[in-house]
Amino acid sequence: MNKLSAMLGSIKARIAKRSDTEFEQAMIRVVIGIGFSLYLHHGAAKNSTDWFYASHVYLTAPMAFVLASFVIIACIFVRPQPAPVRRVVANALDVTIVTFLMLYGGEYTTPLFVIYLWITFGCGFRFGTRYLIISLAMSSVGFIVVLAAGSYWLDKRT
Repeated sequence: MNKLSAMLGSIKARIAKRSDTEFEQAMIRVVIGIGFSLYLHHGAAKNSTDWFYASHVYLTAPMAFVLASFVIIACIFVRPQPAPVRRVVANALDVTIVTFLMLYGGEYTTPLFVIYLWITFGCGFRFGTRYLIISLAMSSVGFIVVLAAGSYWLDKRT
């Protein structure tokens, strides 16, 4: 038990020395992924015949997102220094899951478009203007893909 306490204390001290909030963002990412699963589980009851829900992709995609989030957390533990590439990869992960869910989730996932804004502004506030611009570009491309290829969005064009 003492070794476990010492190890946890060491990890906590390492994280406390960080000069940014990248670790906190990574932990929030895990919670958001679980939240996606819970939200989409409710949608599955209403859309049980849609491929996205019938094949349980609505659960596996967010859980893969959570798994990838844990990989990012592990990378932060291994190399706790700020890493621009890791930040951009994490941002791409965020935009990709929202794009995927909106592309295949139909009407029930339309409120998720607000997450693009949250991702973009969050990156800007946390990491600066350069990351705001990168995130804006990725979120814009993601939503354009949803608008151009998502069956729900194609049906709503006038």
